[in-house]
Amino acid sequence: MPDRLLGGGRQAIRFCKALGTRKTVTKASWIPRILMMKTPKIGCVFEMPVNAGYAYGQYVFHHSERGALVGIYDSTFTSHLRSGVALAGIPFRFVVHFPVRAAARQGWIQLIDELPVPREYESYPKLRNGFPDKNGKVHKWWINDGNRDVPVSNALDVKYLSELRTVDIGYLEQLINEGWIPEKEWLDTRP
Repeated sequence: MPDRLLGGGRQAIRFCKALGTRKTVTKASWIPRILMMKTPKIGCVFEMPVNAGYAYGQYVFHHSERGALVGIYDSTFTSHLRSGVALAGIPFRFVVHFPVRAAARQGWIQLIDELPVPREYESYPKLRNGFPDKNGKVHKWWINDGNRDVPVSNALDVKYLSELRTVDIGYLEQLINEGWIPEKEWLDTRP
């Protein structure tokens, strides 16, 4: 059965080496269901290596124009997690648009589990948007609800919102390694 799932004995051995185990596959049930998925779906939890060990994120929403929205958990771990259950209850540090499908296809991230999407991310969350001047200061903030930008009269209203941005794997890794939080950027760019 595993040979049929993995396409032969050699692929089964490579699969075990990729997981970092010396076990041989004897039952199809040993293969985690999420690892057999070809493309990430909403709810997928993924792992990526960072300086402090491993960071985890979840694919929470798909916007028709901007693509995948992912939440990055507010913890890093020094060893691999076998499932996403250890992440239950840990809030997201920030959310960003990230090409999760391309990153998974290219091996930059590893899918480890599937969890329910937190209630506040079942619909597109409010994200802040601002245009810095030549000195890097943002004088006017906007809140984006997924369809339109609404000007904000009080800048404190957007302090804790993640910024509307799309990042690649290198920039996402940089944000995680620096311990970036939305409040830090707000402090750096406020008038």
